[in-house]
Amino acid sequence: MSDTTAIITTAARPAAKSSRLIFTAIALALVVLVAAVAVVGYPLVIVLGIAGTAAFLSGLVVLTAADLFFGKGK
Repeated sequence: MSDTTAIITTAARPAAKSSRLIFTAIALALVVLVAAVAVVGYPLVIVLGIAGTAAFLSGLVVLTAADLFFGKGK
């Protein structure tokens, strides 16, 4: 085995582990959401949807405000 092959093989492994970790985290989040809906009820889904939308919009405002104040176009 050449040195180049060893580098490519070693570099490809962390990407597979991180993607597996992401899929596991998403699966666990879905399980927790389904369990919460089963325990609390459907209004939880509405509240989580509104909270997620608010968090997304707040993050968008923060990012655009940072571009406004610290933009390179000045």
